Amino acid sequence: ALFTLLYVKGLMGLGDVYVATGLSLSFTYPVLFNETGLPGTPVLTPPIILIILYACASIIIYSIGKALYVAARHRDLLKGLRPVEKILLPIIAKPMAIEEYLRSRFFYPLTIIEEEGGVVKQRIRLSYDVEKEDYREHQARLKALVEKGVVKPETRIWVSHGIPFLTLILLGFTIFIVLGDKPLAMTIQNLARVSPV
Repeated sequence: ALFTLLYVKGLMGLGDVYVATGLSLSFTYPVLFNETGLPGTPVLTPPIILIILYACASIIIYSIGKALYVAARHRDLLKGLRPVEKILLPIIAKPMAIEEYLRSRFFYPLTIIEEEGGVVKQRIRLSYDVEKEDYREHQARLKALVEKGVVKPETRIWVSHGIPFLTLILLGFTIFIVLGDKPLAMTIQNLARVSPV
């Protein structure tokens, strides 16, 4: 249901919904996922929950590391942005020169540059619809602006990679096969110890 909602909102592709549904149906009974790569490690939590948790944890760890790097390396591009943009852009995107963007694949611009009545306007967005947008159309528009001399090819814009969640699900599935729910169980146990009675 969660994946379907994300698909309807345009935050996830239909293929990701199919894969998540398939994994849910593949691990219906506990006997099918009772052992993992760690000997004597039974799994008590439904696998699809663990797979999604591991996938989300992976992207969170990666995003934090990337955000720190981007914020330190490209501080000049963060000036003049709204507070929410200063926080979110380093997490969900990275700066790229237009000339490099035109050679890339599967990157969606979060910096939208448009020409209206001879005036160049630029705005920032914080999301895009993977089902309705084609990155090649964005590239064609930017290429036309560069060829008209309206925008310089070395101008840096914010772009976000349209990585299918399927990639992260595969990583989460691999971690699940090896570790089961041991990390989750240990985390809950540690929280229980430090929590006041």
